[in-house]
Amino acid sequence: MASAYQQQVLQQALEQAVLQEVQNAEAQVDQKLHELNSMNTEEIEEIEAIRRRRIEFLKKSKERKQIGHGEYSEIGGTGNEKEFFDAAKTSDKMVCHFYRNGSPRCEIVDKHLSELAVKHLGTRFVKLNAEKAPFLAERLRIIFLPTICCVIKGKVYMHIHIFIKYLYIKNIYKYILSNYFR
Repeated sequence: MASAYQQQVLQQALEQAVLQEVQNAEAQVDQKLHELNSMNTEEIEEIEAIRRRRIEFLKKSKERKQIGHGEYSEIGGTGNEKEFFDAAKTSDKMVCHFYRNGSPRCEIVDKHLSELAVKHLGTRFVKLNAEKAPFLAERLRIIFLPTICCVIKGKVYMHIHIFIKYLYIKNIYKYILSNYFR
C-alpha cells in the first residue's frame, strides 16, 4: 500500500511540475504577443523594411552566385573573347587576370585573386589566357604579364601591372584592389 501511495504522491508532484512549466511557457508566449500587439505602426513598418531589404539582398546574392561571383574561374579558353565581354556586361564589377601558362608570377596572382574572390561577392573574378586571346590582349593593350584589368559596368577602369619585385610582397594585390572594391 505504501508504494501505491508513494506513486500517487509522485504522480501528483510530477503533474504539478509539468503544469507549472506549461504555465510559465504560456506566460512567456503571452508576454511576446503583448509586445507584438503593443508595437506601433512605425516599428512594424521598420521591421518589414528590414525584412524586404534582407530578402532582396539574398536574391541578389543568389543571382550573383549563378553568374560566377564568389569564385575564381577561367573564361575564353579557346580564344573566344566574347566570353570576356559577356562577363563584363553581366557583372557590375569584374576583375580579369591576363596570364600565361607556366609563369610563376601568374600563379602568385592566381593565389591572391582566388582568396579575394571568396571575400568580395559583389565582384566577379576571372582569368584569361592572353596567348589564346590575342585580339583582346591587343585591344586592351596588355603588354606585361601578369596584368589585372578592373572592369566597372562594362568599361575597363584600370590596368594593374606589377613587376616581379612587388609580387612577393604579401598583400600587394589586396592593397591595390582595396580601392577598387569601395
